[in-house]
Amino acid sequence: MKIDQRRPLSNLDTELQTVGCRISNPNSCKNNSTEKKCAFVREDGLCLLPPKSWKKIFAELKAIGVEVDLDIYRAANELIKQHGLKGASDYAADRIKMLLDFQGHDGVAVWRKIRSALLDVSDVN
Repeated sequence: MKIDQRRPLSNLDTELQTVGCRISNPNSCKNNSTEKKCAFVREDGLCLLPPKSWKKIFAELKAIGVEVDLDIYRAANELIKQHGLKGASDYAADRIKMLLDFQGHDGVAVWRKIRSALLDVSDVN
């Protein structure tokens, strides 16, 4: 599994913690599955031991304004819980098509964000 360290920031990302894993190869992380510290085993999905490079990456992402709405990720996570990854992706695609048919362009943008967040969320779950 490979993780995008430079994916958009959430409002819970800080210099000292990340939402989800930010190690490019979590299998090589010495802290993988560390109780109360690793995003893969914490209920809230926060990593309290990000990589050494994280402070620099965080500053770069913050400087260019790469942030994401945490509600999008919550919605994606809930869809995966309810439908599995494939079902969640299909559900989001159906919503996008339905909204396009009814000229619901604002809703389309939201559902496209949710659909693109599905893979990020599935990497953490």
